[in-house]
Amino acid sequence: MRPFGLQPDEVCFPFFRARSTQYGVNARVSENVEMKVVRDRGSVAVELVILTPVLVLLTVFIVYLGRAGGSIQQVRHAADAGARAASIVARPTMEQVAAATATNDLRDNGVNCSSTSVGVTVNGAADAMSVTVTVRCTINQQGTTLLGSTARTVSASSTEVVDEHRGGR
Repeated sequence: MRPFGLQPDEVCFPFFRARSTQYGVNARVSENVEMKVVRDRGSVAVELVILTPVLVLLTVFIVYLGRAGGSIQQVRHAADAGARAASIVARPTMEQVAAATATNDLRDNGVNCSSTSVGVTVNGAADAMSVTVTVRCTINQQGTTLLGSTARTVSASSTEVVDEHRGGR
């Protein structure tokens, strides 16, 4: 028999004894330990209701960032392609070739732009000519109006030296 008729865990560890009793491990509960059961029914539903708008806005923001990043890459590539194409043709057709090449490149790569513009500038004298192509793109905001952001325009420029051996004069 134990001293005073108590089990060792009732004397030294009433907190653990009550806790283990709460989960049905032990049958006896000490009289001096008060058990309080806290009900949290519906808390997951409340958390879900609070977090859903935040998660939707976060998803829309990620879509917007993806479109912006894709647009920047597409505009840079189109400017590079337009400048390269303009640098290897004769001087009278440089502007038309550069604009057509940049526009076709944007179209072929699935543009994320709602509007685009292409500018072509030929610099230098007859000895050392260069062509600069500037492409501007207004990012498509379809489906991201929840963010309330204004239209963002990205642009990229690319300069190529005119290749006089390939018809650049």
